[in-house]
Amino acid sequence: MHPDACPAVAEFARRVLGCQCAPEVFDSIALTADAGLACVRVVIGARLLIYFAVAPARLAALATAGIRERDGRGYNRFRLVLNAAGPDAGAQFQAATGGDAKAHLHLVPEAEWPAAIRCLL
Repeated sequence: MHPDACPAVAEFARRVLGCQCAPEVFDSIALTADAGLACVRVVIGARLLIYFAVAPARLAALATAGIRERDGRGYNRFRLVLNAAGPDAGAQFQAATGGDAKAHLHLVPEAEWPAAIRCLL
């Protein structure tokens, strides 16, 4: 991973996604491309799982996979970041996650994503 990737991802998580994790949580940030899910997975401090995807049609599958991974690996929260979505995206996400209070959907234009994320898509 490029050395500038971690600070950019941490800043995005804090500023755009509203993550309020303690500063030491950001000491560990891992980015991986997941071809099967067509997303980029980000794990911050073994607490926060984030999926970035440009395939809003796969919203339910991504949400379900994210919840399953979060629970299976013992992370605290899951956030799904999409570049765009239809008008019923919030309802689809709520249905797929069962209204899980520790799962969040964020619609953020891809141009605003950290460069390290865009490079892995």
